[in-house]
Amino acid sequence: MKIQMRASLTMLLVALLVSIAAVAAAWWQGRSVGQLLDEHALESVRSIQQFAEGSRRRELALKSEILATNPGFVGYVSQALAAGSEPGGSIDAASIRDLLEERRRQYGFDVAAVLDPRGAVVVMLGDALRTRQDFSTLPAMLKVRAGALAQTDLLLHDGRLVLLTLSPMVRGATIEALLLTGVEIGDAFVAEIGRTAQVDAALVAPTRDGFVVLASTLGVADRPALAAVVGAEPPIAAGAAPEDSIREFGLALADGRTRASAAPLFGAPATALLVGIVPTAQRVVSTAAIRSPLLIAGAAVLVALSILGLLIQRGLVRPLAHVVDMSERVLRGDIQVAVRNAGKGDIALIAAAFNQALAGLRGYKEAIEKRTPKG
Repeated sequence: MKIQMRASLTMLLVALLVSIAAVAAAWWQGRSVGQLLDEHALESVRSIQQFAEGSRRRELALKSEILATNPGFVGYVSQALAAGSEPGGSIDAASIRDLLEERRRQYGFDVAAVLDPRGAVVVMLGDALRTRQDFSTLPAMLKVRAGALAQTDLLLHDGRLVLLTLSPMVRGATIEALLLTGVEIGDAFVAEIGRTAQVDAALVAPTRDGFVVLASTLGVADRPALAAVVGAEPPIAAGAAPEDSIREFGLALADGRTRASAAPLFGAPATALLVGIVPTAQRVVSTAAIRSPLLIAGAAVLVALSILGLLIQRGLVRPLAHVVDMSERVLRGDIQVAVRNAGKGDIALIAAAFNQALAGLRGYKEAIEKRTPKG
């Protein structure tokens, strides 16, 4: 194989290896950085979730305490309840309802109720818990009746999540009634988390028939797959350490695969989980943003190598190949040759020495021919 062909194949092989290396580096770097971006997005979801839960819990507890300790409100409710304890009397529920509705609108509660000291509903306002008439078995109720202060809990009822606070209304040392206030945790909460963290989010709750999606920024078609994947994860124990209460997993959506994580909602894994999902479009854009510059850099290196190869071909390989061709002709006995395309530098020196040697050979040949008589 001639030297020019060898050099061409060598340069082609180098270019091919560089191309493969550039593609492999772009794929690996894009994958690695993509995973880091996914982890960062999911960590952001958890941080934003903690902030949103804390702010809602504090706001609800503060408003409930203000209302439950308002002497005028407590006295009015106590008098209306006292009417039912008189012989032949009945509780003035209408008066309690009117006042409670006014306070519910004032404080922005989705749910507000007055319960008797045993936990039975006297007045219930709001749709989320309208069908529930007894809260005596609620864990928060048991704590309040045992002498604890106001308690906050997350309740799932008829497919709706309610963050509620149970506050005792006390006159003297006697619990006259219990004030139940709550806000729904649903589409608005999920939308806030998703918008702030720039991810998709969902509320998933365990039921007798498996996990169900209560609210989500995902399309309806993707929700069954999400519920199935969350249900297949190991359950999160109540009171688990933060590092043990997070579940991360892959998720196949209609428009591609992505990563997601689930965490207990308001510290109640048996009630509901908040799931953060990295949008597939975001993963594609992020990966492309990493890989594209690497591929462009690889292409630039490839172009530079091609130009360098052409320069080497022109300045080194071709002159050297010409010298080799002339050498082959000399070996076949043709000394009437000369190297005329020798390039520059060291190759030109080799060509000059080659031409000088050939000139000497031609001189020796002519001298010998002159001394040798013809015929």
